[in-house]
Amino acid sequence: MDRTFADVVTKNDLDEQAKQAGLCPLTPPVTGGKPYNDVAERSPDQAEYMNSIIHRMENLPPDPRRDNPLKITNDARKAGLDFRLILPEAEDFAGSKINAAVERIHSIWQGTAADRGTQLVFCDLSTPKGGKVLFTDASPQRDTEFETLLDVDGTLIPERQELAARGTDSLEEGDENGEDATVASDMDAVIALSSRFSVYDDIRSKLVARGIPAEEIAFIHEANTDVRKAKLFSDMNSGHVRILLGSTSKMGAGMNVQKRLVAAHHLDAPWRPSDLEQRNGRIIRQGNLFYERDPEHFSVGIYNYATKQTYDARMWQTIEYKAAAIEQFRKGDLLQRVIDDVQSEAANAAEMKAAASGNPLILMQVQLAADLRKLEALYSQHQRGQHRLRDRLKWLNGTDERLAKAESAYAANIRHRDRHTHIVKEKDKEKIRIELFAGDKMLTDRDGEKIKDILLGCVKEITRNAGARVLFGSYRGFAMNLERYAQSFGGKEGFRIVVTGTDGQEFKPDNLVYLFDDKLSLSGLLQRMDNFLAKGFDEAMEKFRETCRHEKAELETTREALGREFPQIVDDVKLNHKTPLIIEIPDRHGTGRKPDFITGYVNEAIGLKL
Repeated sequence: MDRTFADVVTKNDLDEQAKQAGLCPLTPPVTGGKPYNDVAERSPDQAEYMNSIIHRMENLPPDPRRDNPLKITNDARKAGLDFRLILPEAEDFAGSKINAAVERIHSIWQGTAADRGTQLVFCDLSTPKGGKVLFTDASPQRDTEFETLLDVDGTLIPERQELAARGTDSLEEGDENGEDATVASDMDAVIALSSRFSVYDDIRSKLVARGIPAEEIAFIHEANTDVRKAKLFSDMNSGHVRILLGSTSKMGAGMNVQKRLVAAHHLDAPWRPSDLEQRNGRIIRQGNLFYERDPEHFSVGIYNYATKQTYDARMWQTIEYKAAAIEQFRKGDLLQRVIDDVQSEAANAAEMKAAASGNPLILMQVQLAADLRKLEALYSQHQRGQHRLRDRLKWLNGTDERLAKAESAYAANIRHRDRHTHIVKEKDKEKIRIELFAGDKMLTDRDGEKIKDILLGCVKEITRNAGARVLFGSYRGFAMNLERYAQSFGGKEGFRIVVTGTDGQEFKPDNLVYLFDDKLSLSGLLQRMDNFLAKGFDEAMEKFRETCRHEKAELETTREALGREFPQIVDDVKLNHKTPLIIEIPDRHGTGRKPDFITGYVNEAIGLKL
């Protein structure tokens, strides 16, 4: 039964191959080897609002259109990004993650001014307003009404699509033909439209106030035609636009602005690991001018932002769980490659979740668990390596026996060749007499036409049947078979002659390969056969002797490596480490849940109570 196998080659695999070849990776590395997690303190307004979130979750109304878990979750996500998305009139908290991002973006802008380095800022839960508001009525009821565009399962209610389209049109003007006035069809897009406050406009105004020219800051939403997008991408690659803000859907796959990129900022966490991968794929990408100029010292910065003890922790936990499952499925053998994949989305998301929870013990637990997984993977690799070494040692121990057998076969082929070679004199010169045995007949150079007919018949047979092998004849005691041949590069086809030795060993000389469009000369073919029989056996034998010499040298190192013990680091961490570990126990209440079990789970998710 035939089986088909497949493997996934990741970016890390390609980087490792480049390293082994003495080359630089194709894409720029991340500063510090992984994204930088920036966790801001929550404001008093955010803390109070998180308590109201819990109250709403515990007191859900019978009618899901009034309030439901999805709406509550969306409100919690918006509050974690910036509380002004909930209440536009709220105070601008100085310690917010938005202000932290503004400071870092400005600092990077200043530090890369000479090279006109560019930056990407991702935000899914807001959208540019451009000085406009979605609703003229500032009452909270209008925002709530817009959020009912989402059904309880998170889909857009069909009969409300017209309202969504009107809201989208008011925010994103298309061209004169009305192009790109897109209906918000995904959940995050609807959430972004539902707020009167714009994180985008807030960031731009703060950056301009710090001295960045307004023309160097752009929103992807403003490029609402193909022509405008092409112009924007060109301006980014040339450094005329140095800061670009947008959402995952608009700045994900298909955007090539990497030539001058130095940093990417994630203001919120998307739902899917693939979204985060697409975001990072805009900057961890071939074609960076700075990396090509100085691959040894250049790296790009990736910055994740979160607000402590908000729903941000839950969002990063969601990415962690999904990414871990995807990586295990993608690779098949998670333990084998966990060491190579130190920049995995699951590992980064786990650290971010722990940092956003506000509890240092959780962060410590994540880091220790990661160290333990690495050590366990190393031990697993060590065990597999020892098994491979034992198999290899068995093979190496048989080198002398294989060499002796090959020497005997070589000597037998030489004797057989010499015994079936007849020398004749022609014009006072010695030459090898042509004696081709085809079936029960011996053909000589006088039978050239018959030999040609036999050869052409063999070629026709392998042409009709690609898998066929046809006996051409026996020359100087060695059988010559024709088989189909195809070039590795170029795709041309032809045939090759396979020579069979005395012990059944097959030789496939490179000089006995013919393409179908080659000119075929019978005398030339037999001359090539003579050349192989004169030197081919010697060359093959010398190559085998060289292989055996390498195997004997490898034998000692293999014996030494086989007895090498793995340090007992794993057992030391498991048994002797004094730092406490926190272990998640799902549904610890069993079937007898307390009345407030939802409160407990929500508290744990947002980090209010551990």
